[in-house]
Amino acid sequence: PDKEPKKCAFSGCTAPESSSRFFLINEGKTAGGQDWSPLEGSTLCDKCYCRFKVHGRLDKRQRKTLSDYDKKCTYANCARPLKSRTYHVIDESTSAGGKDWKSLKGNILCDACYQRFLKKGTLEISRAPPSSPSKIRQACQAASSAP
Repeated sequence: PDKEPKKCAFSGCTAPESSSRFFLINEGKTAGGQDWSPLEGSTLCDKCYCRFKVHGRLDKRQRKTLSDYDKKCTYANCARPLKSRTYHVIDESTSAGGKDWKSLKGNILCDACYQRFLKKGTLEISRAPPSSPSKIRQACQAASSAP
């Protein structure tokens, strides 16, 4: 019997039948931290699946171009606010990584700050406090003399 050709269900897909992989969206899918429930039962091509998994939407959003004046990270504790190659405008449609970006709406983030929030859900830099060499030496001596 002939297999029915697979086709991407997204109407805006540029190549709905030419993907090397297709994904049937099952109930309860949580990949990428996204809400897949509106797509349950649909089939997506690899490109559309990956876009939804990462960005939480199927449509390609036009990148906003920033003037040189706007190319500055607005996070107050940014270590290098003017040194990024890429800046991200956070608006009401920002949904990457399944994070809640609402508190950052209207901000411009350098790529480092954007990636930090995308991965950790916070802009705060978490660093372990530095240990002095004498404290490390004391800890090693205590550990080696323990019974």
